[in-house]
Amino acid sequence: MLLGVLGALGALYYFTIGQHQAQEQQQRQEQAVVAAMADIEDKVAVDAVTQYGIAKRQGDAMQTCVQAGMVSAAYLQAKNETEYTRWKATEKTDCAKAGLAQP
Repeated sequence: MLLGVLGALGALYYFTIGQHQAQEQQQRQEQAVVAAMADIEDKVAVDAVTQYGIAKRQGDAMQTCVQAGMVSAAYLQAKNETEYTRWKATEKTDCAKAGLAQP
């Protein structure tokens, strides 16, 4: 009888408090993953800007155009609309200097 009561209490705990705690922990883990991904995407964009600077200093107009496109793509991936718009304009200007027409 005592084992039955303890078993019932254990099941009750699991299906109420225990399950709720597990869901909260899963939500915290998901939030941490989202934050980590956003941080990684931001770092990728910053790295792309650094690479653009290197290409621009080398003076190759075509490579500068390509790198500007990589920067705009990195900001698009990071969901940073302000920087994406800015870099699309830079890409358009740099690609025009390289003799490529952008729509």
